[in-house]
Amino acid sequence: MAFFSSCNQAKKENAGFTVERIDLSDTTYMEQGAADSPKFEAEISLYEIKMESQEATDNINRAIAYTVIDKDTTPIAAVCREYIDTRKREFLSLRPDYIELRERGEEFFWLSHSYSVNSEIVTGYKGYINYIIYFYEFTGGAHPSSWCTVLNFDPENGNEIVIEDLIKENGEEEIRNKLKAGIARHFGVDTFDEVKENGFLFDDEVPLASNFIAGKDSFTFIYNKYEIAPYAAGEITVNIAVEDIKELLK
Repeated sequence: MAFFSSCNQAKKENAGFTVERIDLSDTTYMEQGAADSPKFEAEISLYEIKMESQEATDNINRAIAYTVIDKDTTPIAAVCREYIDTRKREFLSLRPDYIELRERGEEFFWLSHSYSVNSEIVTGYKGYINYIIYFYEFTGGAHPSSWCTVLNFDPENGNEIVIEDLIKENGEEEIRNKLKAGIARHFGVDTFDEVKENGFLFDDEVPLASNFIAGKDSFTFIYNKYEIAPYAAGEITVNIAVEDIKELLK
């Protein structure tokens, strides 16, 4: 087994908070000295956010950690390390399969694993912090998996903002109608009825996307692959101008 890893950190300042980017990568071969053996590759780049308030700092970074490794571990450097170490252990647990396939003279390239996690920060509506995490995984299936998760934070206290926090009680149905119109555009048809008639979605009802970027000028709602439609539909995004829904927002 051979492995190579690297770590890098970079800092920059934003209005009201400071971010430090943590970069970590690792390459490990199943068999030491055998570059043709299955390979594990992983890279992760996450921003750690530091607010003026320690409580806000902890709330934000714990939410990021929980999204990436299902634990509220901090600091973010530890999150990056655990993400890579956990997936590398899963990869190395396949060594008996590799040995068996190699001895039988069968293909084993599909045992290789590749992972990537990247992040982006956008300051948007009402000064909220939009923290976007992009995930990529390939573990030998028919095709790789990729998705994103958006976390929206109130800079005052670091609490996570969900879409229901921003929409007035009577505004949800109108937002949903705008989402339906955007989904119809995604599929190249004129109406949502045509979307239903063609069976483009798993269900005729459209949920409010839990993934949304609350931008200064527009809200971007994101449906990941397989969330509401088959893989072939790709990621579905719907942009709605803040000007068009300002009466529906709190």
